[in-house]
Formats: sequence, C-alpha cells, structure tokens
Amino acid sequence: MAFSAPEGVMFLNCEPKKLPFKSKFQEYSITDPLQVVEAIEHAETMPDIHTIVIDTATFLFDMYESQYVIVQQTLWQRGVIMLSSLNAYSSTTLIAVRRTS
Repeated sequence: MAFSAPEGVMFLNCEPKKLPFKSKFQEYSITDPLQVVEAIEHAETMPDIHTIVIDTATFLFDMYESQYVIVQQTLWQRGVIMLSSLNAYSSTTLIAVRRTS
C-alpha cells in the first residue's frame, strides 16, 4: 500500500515497540484501548489525515482484555457474567482505515 502523503497517516502504535523503519507518519503510542476511539474521533477533525493505521489489533485486543474485561470479571466475581476474549474473533494484526471523502 503506497501513500502519496505519508504525513497524512495517523499511526496508532499499540505495542511497546518502535517502527523498524523511518517514517513521516504521525505516530501515537496507545497505552489505553479507549485512546484509539479518541484518536479516531480527533482524526475526523484533522483534514490532513487520510489514513489511520492501528498496529496491532491483536495487541490492542489483549490490552483491552487485560485492562477492562479481566478487571470486570474480578469485580463481578467471575461466573456471574461471562465475558469472552476478543482474541477469539480476530486474526488481524494490522488495521488501516482510509478516508474516502
């Protein structure tokens, strides 16, 4: 996938690692899964952003599960409410959303 303006790519890095290459992407480190929603909403107000990349969805789902699902299971004393892992539904490791309008 080639980008004509790499400066218009919002790169949401969910893993504690750096990109293995130099880029002109607008990079953001995600430490809370809810930051992804905030970033997407913020990108909608930024006309220069044409693409949002989430790297990686699997790590994002794991982060969500460890910060919210497992905590909720503990709070609700496991078994009262059955919450399943988001990992079971995803084999995707990279999500790219491209603005079409």
